[in-house]
Amino acid sequence: IMMADPAAGMPVVLADLPGGLDTQPAVGPQGQLAWIRRNSGNWELMENGRAVSSGALHVSPAYRPDGTLTAAVSGEISTSIYAFEKGNRTLLLDGGSNGLAVAPSFSPDGAKMAYVSNQGEWAQIFVASPGRESGRRITSGQVRNTDPDWSPTGEFIAFVIRETDV
Repeated sequence: IMMADPAAGMPVVLADLPGGLDTQPAVGPQGQLAWIRRNSGNWELMENGRAVSSGALHVSPAYRPDGTLTAAVSGEISTSIYAFEKGNRTLLLDGGSNGLAVAPSFSPDGAKMAYVSNQGEWAQIFVASPGRESGRRITSGQVRNTDPDWSPTGEFIAFVIRETDV
């Protein structure tokens, strides 16, 4: 994991696990750094150089506007989104039976969360109130809609439309 100052242009190594894999960096509102690490068969959610959670597949680290770290974690039959705070893991959104909930992105006020779910045949973008309701689908079609990102004003959600996997 590298970080570069756009003005100076000199990258700095932040994470480098020999023989491992460091991927999916996310920067928090107070400058925290989270990423996913594959280490000796375990998936780890890392924050500021320490493992916050380990074991099953962890993906999609993201920060809520208040600085709370979130990520998707695979269970035996589904992938759900959790908040990680002070050593505790709290369920924000259940992926459901054989479901997928990944790629959380929070509205500027933190009240809503956009995410990707495969409820049905195709991955689509949903919006929910974290921990309070199941999501409402906001995209459709026979394409994969992925990677949601809220605009700074909260008016829009940008996302990727993938017609093929190639």
